[in-house]
Amino acid sequence: MIERFLQTNSTVTTTILQQASSTPIVLLGIPLTDWITAITGVLIALFAIVTVLEGRKNRRKDSIEKKLERLYNPLFELLDAFARHGHARQMPVFVEVRDENFRSIVAAFRNYGHYLSHDEHESVKRLVSEAWGGEDGKTNLKMSNIDACLPLIAEKRDELKKRLEGLV
Repeated sequence: MIERFLQTNSTVTTTILQQASSTPIVLLGIPLTDWITAITGVLIALFAIVTVLEGRKNRRKDSIEKKLERLYNPLFELLDAFARHGHARQMPVFVEVRDENFRSIVAAFRNYGHYLSHDEHESVKRLVSEAWGGEDGKTNLKMSNIDACLPLIAEKRDELKKRLEGLV
C-alpha cells in the first residue's frame, strides 16, 4: 500500500512538473521568467549606478575635508591670529610670530601647497619668502603680506566649508 501511494504521488508530481514546464506563465506575451531576468538586470544596474555615484560623492567629501584639515584651517587660524596681534598695535609694519608657528605655515605650504590656487600660492609664497629672523626665537612677517594672504585663504576656506555642507 505504501509502495502504491509513493508511485501515485511520484506520477502526480511528474505530471505537474511536465505541465508547468510546457505551459509557462505569460504576461503581455512575454514569459514570466524573461520578466524576472529583465527586472533583475535593471535592479543590478541601478544598484551599480547608485554605488558609483555614492563613491564619487564620498571621494569629493574626503578631498575637501583633507584640504580644510591639512591646509586651509591651519593657515587661516595662524594668519588670523597674526593679523589680530599685528592690528592691535598702531600702524604695524611687521608682526613677530613664534618660530614654531612660522614653521607650521612653511610645512603646510611645502606639503599641501598644491591645493592652493595660483593667487593663493603666490600670496603665501610671498609671505614666507619675505619673512626674516627676529629675536628670541621669533620670525618677523610683513603685515601687508598677512593682510593680502588672509582674505584669499578665508574665502577659499568658507567656499570649501559650504561645498562640504552640500555633500553631507
